[in-house]
Amino acid sequence: MIELKDFTKEEREVLLYNFEYYSYLVWCKSICLKHAHNTLSEVVDKKYEQELWVVLTHIGRCVRYGTTGYRFSLKDSHYSSANKRFGIKISSRRMNGLLSVLHNDGYIVFYKGFYHGDVNSALSAVSILEPMRCLFSDKALKSQGVARDDVDISDIEVLDMQLTEVDKKYNHGKLKVEKMRDLVFKSTRGMKGVTEIKRNLKAYNLCIHKNKITIDVGNGDQECNAIVYKRRFENDLNTCGRYYVKGTFQNLPSKYRPSIKINGESTIEFDIGNCHPLMLASVDEEALADDFDCYVIPKLTDVGITRDIAKKMLFPILFTSSKSSAIKAVRLELTKQGLKHISAKYVVDCFLEHNYFLDDYAFSESLYGYLQHLDSTIATKVINHFTSKGIVVLCYHDSFRIQKQYEDELYVVMIDSYNEVVGNISNLRISKS
Repeated sequence: MIELKDFTKEEREVLLYNFEYYSYLVWCKSICLKHAHNTLSEVVDKKYEQELWVVLTHIGRCVRYGTTGYRFSLKDSHYSSANKRFGIKISSRRMNGLLSVLHNDGYIVFYKGFYHGDVNSALSAVSILEPMRCLFSDKALKSQGVARDDVDISDIEVLDMQLTEVDKKYNHGKLKVEKMRDLVFKSTRGMKGVTEIKRNLKAYNLCIHKNKITIDVGNGDQECNAIVYKRRFENDLNTCGRYYVKGTFQNLPSKYRPSIKINGESTIEFDIGNCHPLMLASVDEEALADDFDCYVIPKLTDVGITRDIAKKMLFPILFTSSKSSAIKAVRLELTKQGLKHISAKYVVDCFLEHNYFLDDYAFSESLYGYLQHLDSTIATKVINHFTSKGIVVLCYHDSFRIQKQYEDELYVVMIDSYNEVVGNISNLRISKS
C-alpha cells in the first residue's frame, strides 16, 4: 500500500489523470469476470469473496475503456449503500485488507486515500498491473462487462442547497471556501428541459470517447480515456450548471494542456478573459476600454499586489455575504501571500474603485450561481456546435481546447455564443494559448 498523503497535490493529479472515477460502488457477478475470480480466489482468503467481485467489476470497466485504474471511497456509508442496493455484505475494512493483499502479490498498486477535514483530501485508488490485466478478455468485457451507461455519460446533478451543508467558516487562519458536506441531490424528474440537457451531455461524452485524446505529463504522449463530463446545478436548472470531469484530468495544471492532442493533432485553447466581471459590465451595457484589465489595479500594484493576487480577491468581494466577510477573506489571502502589512479594507476599496461597475454587485452571496449559469450556457452552445459535427472540444469552464484545424471556427462560435447569451460583445476578451 502507498499513501497518497505523501504526494503533493500536483503529483496526485498527474498520477491519477487517467483513472476511472466511481461515485458509488459497483458489484456484478458476470461470466466475463469468472476466470479472474477463480484465479484470485486461490490467492486471497475466502472472507474477501464479495469484495473481490467488487474489485473485479471495477477493474473490468477500466480494462474495457482503457483507463489506468480507478478511484473509489473507503467511507463506510458507501459500503452500506452497496449492501442495500445489491443485497450483499461488503465492508470498507475487508476491502482495505483485500487490496493490501493484491498489492503485496503484485496484481495492483493500492494508493490509500486520506481525509484531513479540508480541501486537501483524496480518494483511494487502484492501479492495474499486467498480471491482473491479463486475467481479462477484452472481447468478453465489451459484450458482458459493466459499461458507462446513461448514468455515467449523461449525468447531471442538482444540489438541494437547503439540505446540503455548506461550510464557509474561518478556521485556524484558513478560509474554507464552499466546502460542501453530506451532499443532497434533487430528483430531476419533471424538471423542464432536463431531457435535452441529458441528451446533449450524453452526445458530448460519446463524441469524446470516439476520438483519441493524449496528453504528455512527463512521460510522452499517453492516452487519456477517463474523460467523462458531468454538470452540476444548484436547486434548479437555471443556477450554476458548469461542465466538469469527475477525476483529476480537468484539474491538471494548465502547463500540461498544450501537450494535449486529439487524434494525433496538436491543439490550441481560447480563453474568455476577465469572464465574470466583464459579463456583468456587458449585461449593464457598460462598455470598457479595450485594454481594461479588472485585475491590473495601479494602487494595488504600487504596494506589491500582482495581477494574480488581485484575481484571487474577486471571489470574496463578489460572493461573500457582507463587506466585513470580504475583508476577513482578503486579509487571510494577504497573510498567505506574505502581505499582511497591507490593509484588507484598502484592498477591497481599491478593487471596487477600479472596477466601479461592480459596485452594485459586490457582496452578493448567490451571484456566482447566476454568473456560472451564463458561462455554462455559452459553453453548451460551443460544445453542441462541435459535437453535432463529431468534433471534440474540451471545456475548462470558460476556456476551450480544440484541434488546430478548427481554430478559426472555434473563435467565431465563441463570439456568437457569447453575444447570444450576454446580449453584446463589447467587453469580450478572447486570448489564445
